[in-house]
Formats: sequence, C-alpha cells, structure tokens
Amino acid sequence: MSRIPVWPFESGGLTLKNLAFATLTLAPLAVIYLAGQNIYRHYTAPDVHFMQASQLRIDETVNVRDRKKAFFDFMRPVVEAENRRILKLRRRILAARQAGQRPAWVAAAAKDYGIEWSGNEWRALLRRVDVLPLELALVQSANESSWGRSRFAQQGNNMFGQWCFRKGCGMVPKRRTVGTSHEVAAYGTVNASVRAYLKNINTTPAYRLLRELRQRARRRGMEPTASQLAGGLAPYSERGAAYVSDIRAMLKSNRALMLDADTGS
Repeated sequence: MSRIPVWPFESGGLTLKNLAFATLTLAPLAVIYLAGQNIYRHYTAPDVHFMQASQLRIDETVNVRDRKKAFFDFMRPVVEAENRRILKLRRRILAARQAGQRPAWVAAAAKDYGIEWSGNEWRALLRRVDVLPLELALVQSANESSWGRSRFAQQGNNMFGQWCFRKGCGMVPKRRTVGTSHEVAAYGTVNASVRAYLKNINTTPAYRLLRELRQRARRRGMEPTASQLAGGLAPYSERGAAYVSDIRAMLKSNRALMLDADTGS
C-alpha cells in the first residue's frame, strides 16, 4: 500500500521554518499550474460561437452545389476559430524562443502536445503546434460526416468520425467488428469535435508524416497546401492510399465552394 506523504506542518505545527518549506515547494507548482491555465486564456475568444450539428439545416430540395456550400459555410468559422487559437499559441512560442526565454507556460504547452520538455525541444514542439489548411479540414469533415448527415454527426457532434476507447465515451457503431470495443466519440459542440480532430492530427504518431511535410514547407518559406498534407492522411482510413486519393479529388472539385463565403463563385 502506498503511503501518503505528510507535510512538515502536519506533524510539527505551522512554524516559520515549515512555512518557508511549504512556500518553496508549492510556489513552483503554482507557477506551472497557472502557466498551464494561461496558455488557454485566448482559447475562448468572445467572437467564437459554439455550434451544434443540429443547427446545420440543409434543404434537400436545393441543388447539390448549394447543399455543399451550406455545409462549408457552417463549418468554416469553427475551423477558422480553432486555427486562430493554435496560431496564437504558436506565435507566442516562436517569440519566446527568439527571446531566449523558457517560461513555464511553454513547458505546459509542450506537455499538452505530448512533448517531453527539457527546455530545448523547440523544433519538436513547433512541429506539433501548427495549423491545418482550412480546405483540408473542411473536406475531411464532409467526407467523414456524410456532409453533416451521419448519425454520429447529428447525435454526437462528431464531424470527423473519431473513435474513443472507454466504454460509454460515445456511440457504438452498428457494424462494429466482432471483438473490438471502440466507440465513435461524442462531443458537446461541433467546436469540440474540430479541436479534438486538430489535436489528433497534431499529436498522434500515425500522422507524423503529415507534420513533417508541413514543417518542410515552413522551412522553405512556403505555406503548406491541403493537397500536399493530404499525403500524410493514409492512416486515417483503412483504405489508405485510396482514401488520400478521394480527399485530393474532393479538394479539387470543391475548392471554390470552400473558400468563397459570399458568392460561392
């Protein structure tokens, strides 16, 4: 049985010596905790609207083009808001590195993104704390949610078909393979689904190639394109290379609709 440590002032009273010990011990922990909270300070900007998939109402009587545009118009501001959140954190990290600083909030961010931080893993951290092209996220959400009409989207705000592995964490697929126990994750908002998707792409080992492709483009001073990064999505589906081809085909045929929020031209 593990033994719970006893603080000095629990056994010896609250003396000046014990108070000094507690201050020196707890203060650094408090700084790390508050720094961890601080990296999320900008995550709930007042202009962010939390959306439910049930709010996505597409008139089935209109033409396919208008239905697609309605879906992209619904998802676009959510993806853009989450990308802004990541970009703001990335810029703070870049500024800290340039200034030669190693504040506690950087260590907290590294932990959040699955990096073992000793103070020198800037490149690894920046490989993960980065945005995805808007078009890539929009096309994947359309593909994985059947344009917002799937049961998992409508009942669980899951716009990317993401799984979870704890009983009761989501919805059980009707055609789940015998012997497997995964569920399709349920989220409180569409925003949470987008955030989980971006964190998945940015941290899961399966998508290391995508992150490397993105970082290579950055080093060359170029903006990574959706089509380029789609090459790192083979692990997202059991279909592998065929899935990548489908995503790239969707990118090509829907690009104008995705990027034009006003006229759809």
